[in-house]
Amino acid sequence: MEPISIEICTGTACFVMGGADLLLLNDELLRIWAPHDISQKEIDKVLVIKGKTCTGHCRVPGMRPPFVLIDDVLIGEATISMIAEVVLPGVQKRLGRTPDKERSC
Repeated sequence: MEPISIEICTGTACFVMGGADLLLLNDELLRIWAPHDISQKEIDKVLVIKGKTCTGHCRVPGMRPPFVLIDDVLIGEATISMIAEVVLPGVQKRLGRTPDKERSC
């Protein structure tokens, strides 16, 4: 199974509107997912997190930066907790664990 791809826009608008904070995603996922017993080694196996100079989505009507692409699905006004919630079921599935019912999307 392919790892989940997370691309964080680091263009100027995204960077100043919170994209810079999103670059700390890896460390924050460890903290947020601690109750799920997910280690750094496991995160590295199932997620590919990278910054992208610009995703080119600044003019998408009704959406605001910072933008993140998760497996080519665009998320606007992205936060670390939002990303963690969206990708947790996929991470658990890739690790062969049963997704938490209250958090499944």
